[in-house]
Amino acid sequence: MSVSQTRSEQDKNRRVSFAEYHGILYFERTQGCQSVPREGGCSLGMDTTHFKEEIVAVDEWEGRSGLRRRYPISASSGGQSHREELERLDAKSRRKLLREAGVETMSVEEGTECEEIRRSRRQCGCECDSCQPETCSCALDGMACHSEGEQLGYPCSCHKENCRNPEGRTEFDAEAIDKARESVLQKITF
Repeated sequence: MSVSQTRSEQDKNRRVSFAEYHGILYFERTQGCQSVPREGGCSLGMDTTHFKEEIVAVDEWEGRSGLRRRYPISASSGGQSHREELERLDAKSRRKLLREAGVETMSVEEGTECEEIRRSRRQCGCECDSCQPETCSCALDGMACHSEGEQLGYPCSCHKENCRNPEGRTEFDAEAIDKARESVLQKITF
């Protein structure tokens, strides 16, 4: 890229490119540190260093993993969400996976630690009926109030009609996120 190029010329030369091969790293399964399960302890984790690396063609990898076009690009989707989630495992199933992976000693304290983390995550947001800048905990902390949309009253208990937080208020909008994602995916050519 020439030093004399303008910013718009530089932007035109920037392109995302995809390799024909994909590197797959394999890690030993361990307990904890990377996640907090929704319930119970015995979280699943992975070792800090990989023990194997495999280079495969992208087409082969997509065929093996079943990930090709996991989110269909279609105007006929009727606005429905294409989000997929991994199956949630209960604590007994997670312990079984760890034993099968050779983890012999599992932390007994982890269940308590995970519960403390889950509790602290629930203790967020303001508890205002009507947010006022001088009393709203979010406003006093210099942050906007937030609502998860379908979980009305979480994490902030205020409603958009009565929130006076000077930092504002954001609402999670799954439909807007799905539309933005679909717009990006339509621009990608495979």
